[in-house]
Amino acid sequence: MITTKIRSRSILLLLLLIITLLCLCLLPSLQGATTTDERCKPSGTCVRCTPSEKSGVSCIDNGYHQRVECYQLVSGGVISKNMTRQYYQSCEPEIFYTDQSTRVFVIFEVSLLVVVVSVGFFFYRRKRHLFNEAQQRYTRLTSGRQD
Repeated sequence: MITTKIRSRSILLLLLLIITLLCLCLLPSLQGATTTDERCKPSGTCVRCTPSEKSGVSCIDNGYHQRVECYQLVSGGVISKNMTRQYYQSCEPEIFYTDQSTRVFVIFEVSLLVVVVSVGFFFYRRKRHLFNEAQQRYTRLTSGRQD
C-alpha cells in the first residue's frame, strides 16, 4: 500500500519534471531571442563586467559578458550591413595564463615538493631511529639470557 503510493508519487513528480524541462527547452530566452528576419553574432571578446554592470542580466551568471550584434536578413538570406540591435549576453572567458599566475603556480608546486621531501626525510630518519632502538632492545634481551 505504502510502496504503491510512493511509486505513484515518484512517477507523478518525474512526469512534472519532464514537462517542466520540455517547457524550458522549447521557450526561447527573452534576451537572446531573434526573429527569423535577423541573425545575431558575437562581436566582441568576453570581458569581465564592471562593478556597475554586475547587477545586469548579462552579468548575473558568472561576471563576464560579450556584446552581440544583430543584422537584418534581406531577400535570399543575405545579411545586410545595417545593424538592427545590439545587446550583451553572458559568456565563458577563455582561460589564459599570465606571467604572474605561472610564477605563483611554480612557487606553489616547488613549496609542495620541499614539504614532501622534508617530511619524507624526517619520517625515514624516525623510522631508522626506532628500528635501531628495537634492534638494541632485542640484542640486550637475547644476549642476557643463556639457557
